[in-house]
Amino acid sequence: MNDIHDAYPQWPELLFQFKKDHPEMLFGSREAPPKFGFWSGLDYGRPEVQQRAFKLLEEVCRNYDLDGIQLDWLRPPPHFRCSANGDDCT
Repeated sequence: MNDIHDAYPQWPELLFQFKKDHPEMLFGSREAPPKFGFWSGLDYGRPEVQQRAFKLLEEVCRNYDLDGIQLDWLRPPPHFRCSANGDDCT
């Protein structure tokens, strides 16, 4: 749910357009990474990130005959800016 392969310096071409257009929705930058996780992770605490994920899933469900979708929240955490910064997320 939060692919961060684009955080690795050897793969800058993996940074997709949404992240380029909305750096404020990321956990940080190459120059200022978060305390935990990777700088290119999307902050699911932001409604815009939630809506984008929903729209991508909706498109797949509407266009393909599926038995189901598995949302992998186990890797790579964190998924919220507060966690990435080491803050309490309550």
